Amino acid sequence: GTAHLEPMVQLSLGVKSALRRCSSRIRNMRRGSEMDCSASAGDLFIERLPGDDERIHTFDARMLLLGVWHPRRAVITEDHFLLAKVDDDTVLDSIELKDIEFVKEMSKVNNDLDQTKYLNAVMIATVSEGRNGGRTYYLQANSPKDCVQISSELYVHSKAAARKELSKKRFANIQHNARVIFESNYFQLTSALLILANFF
Repeated sequence: GTAHLEPMVQLSLGVKSALRRCSSRIRNMRRGSEMDCSASAGDLFIERLPGDDERIHTFDARMLLLGVWHPRRAVITEDHFLLAKVDDDTVLDSIELKDIEFVKEMSKVNNDLDQTKYLNAVMIATVSEGRNGGRTYYLQANSPKDCVQISSELYVHSKAAARKELSKKRFANIQHNARVIFESNYFQLTSALLILANFF
């Protein structure tokens, strides 16, 4: 007497199974997004200079603090510009390369600053919405050649980091749009109807 109910029971189980798979996909997308966010937040704070295998360029220079030039060891990595004392690997300051707005050699800047004081110096400006809050850094190289090299290295790698960040944001937008579609009632209803159609 219950034989005629068996197809309907199988249909119901099939619909539930498909909806569970959809929910699982959505949870996986959310989990991946949360992992990406956690990773990027953790990358903001670096306590010590990385090993040689992670360094793109290392150089000694001087950083302007309260009107006085202080010796610093500067390291460029794939994502950061790090500053430490010459004889200590403890990071005193850092800039995410993607947050560098522009880099200029002070000899090419038209202003009223004392050019002798800023000899062989590089100006590094950061974006106001970044972690460094729009702060401007001044770094003095040991020679005109070093000044050009520092400026060039920072320019090239900051632009590369900015392109990388833009790609991340585009991918995050795609993830978000896909998640909105998966969670919509229209998508859930369409999925259920397509599953039902398979039984007829």
